[in-house]
Amino acid sequence: MSGDARTRKLQQLAAQARIEEPCLEVVEGFAGAGAATAELLLGDVVPGLSALTGKRRRIVLVALEHIYLIAGERFGKLGARSGVYEIGPGVIVQDAEKLIFPDGQTVVGLTGHQVGLLARAVQVASLLAASADYLGMGIGDVYAARQAGSSLAELALARGLSEDGLKEALAGVLVDFQTTAAERPLAAERGWAPKAATTVSRLLDATIGHGDLDFREQSEPRLVLVTDRRAYIFEGRNMVRPGALLGRYDVGDPGFAFACAQVTLPDGGLIVLANEAATGRVAAAVSAGCE
Repeated sequence: MSGDARTRKLQQLAAQARIEEPCLEVVEGFAGAGAATAELLLGDVVPGLSALTGKRRRIVLVALEHIYLIAGERFGKLGARSGVYEIGPGVIVQDAEKLIFPDGQTVVGLTGHQVGLLARAVQVASLLAASADYLGMGIGDVYAARQAGSSLAELALARGLSEDGLKEALAGVLVDFQTTAAERPLAAERGWAPKAATTVSRLLDATIGHGDLDFREQSEPRLVLVTDRRAYIFEGRNMVRPGALLGRYDVGDPGFAFACAQVTLPDGGLIVLANEAATGRVAAAVSAGCE
């Protein structure tokens, strides 16, 4: 299906669901793990099971400013909305192939590809919102201009704003680099950064040591994104909505070093990844970006 045809299908679904904002992505899942498992294992064996589990089917629709959780099937009759969430920090918590929403509702039975599509759509929506703030435009107007073929850089220049200023305004958002800064994502991994020792932490070390009663956090979560040009370090561990941008490095910088599950950054910072395989993926991406 072409991009234009898919966009029309998404907008038709949004109209069917009575959503008055452009739709960016949609996937189907289940409201509970039990329904997903039953459908997978017995859907072709037990007559009527699909009708029963259908009551627990959920559509996750990412629109320009909100995420909608709707009962029903994408190509069937839509049910009631079970949740509407404004796109913002932490709107979705991604746990493997499960999505957790702010009110505690969960959607399961998704593939990694589907989760990735939703994450990308939320990132694009976040990008458009940040762009609208910088450009002094409504987010709907920015979206319409992008659909008409105008780049964000062109919109900025038309308003007497610099392209560099636009990039800085978007620096804290994990975005689709292919549509903004012409960067191609190569790898994204979760990791941890050891906390630096402070006077207080040293005092606590001397007082309570490192035994079972030592509940102090010794590290902080980090996200590592490598494109064909740069490596980015973000706060947090939520790929859908990362925290502040902490560092940006050229992939050709000789200061990168990789050993076991550790990545040493050009400025001396240390990121510990999940395992050696994750480190290998980051190292390969840094190497590929240099070529």
